[in-house]
This record gives sequence, C-alpha cells and structure tokens, in this order.
Amino acid sequence: MPDPTPDTVHRIALTEIDGAALTRDCSSLDEDALTEFRLSIAASGLRMPVELFALTEPRQPHRYGLLSGLRRLHAYQALHELTGDPRYTTIPAFLRAPARWPRRSPPWSRRTRSAPP
Repeated sequence: MPDPTPDTVHRIALTEIDGAALTRDCSSLDEDALTEFRLSIAASGLRMPVELFALTEPRQPHRYGLLSGLRRLHAYQALHELTGDPRYTTIPAFLRAPARWPRRSPPWSRRTRSAPP
C-alpha cells in the first residue's frame, strides 16, 4: 500500500476503490452533467485527484474508500468502459490517513454519523 503522504498523488486502480464506503448525501448523479464532465476529462485530463482512505478491513478487491471525488470516480469508470483506454484503469488520488483529516470534524461527519469502515 502506498504511503499516505498528504501531497503525493498516487495512481490507484479503479477496482481497488469502494465508492460506497461512506454514506453520501447525493443519491444520484445528473447524467447530462456527468457526460459533459467525462468529455472535459477526456479533452483536458483530471484537474483534481480524488481523496481516498485505506479501509481498516479491506473487502476484496477494494482496499480504499472514497472520501471525495464521486463524480470524478464515476467519470473515470465510464471513460474506461466506453474507450477501453488503459489510462482510465487507474485514477490520480491523494491518500488520507485519519490523523491527517481536519481536526474540526472528521470528513465522514458531513455525510453520515458513523465512522468509515
């Protein structure tokens, strides 16, 4: 597992990311906006990496949970399915360790009342 250094961008396989590890307040994504977002990523690349945390109990094949970047993750998954391009099999990501999460409130507190798995 890569070292969770705050500013290091890692390339993490899409298959290792559990996008549903945290309860989210948005239950659906606007398909038209997601299509436009995919086109933007295909043309210009991803501007901001997703944020992940290591699952305390990995559930194969997932080793990481998604903190932020649900639309970015979905866009990359769709681009890989649509194009088969190997550059969309991994996504740029920051790995966040619980000790490095903001002290004011943990990231999951904005989405759910329980801690990440």
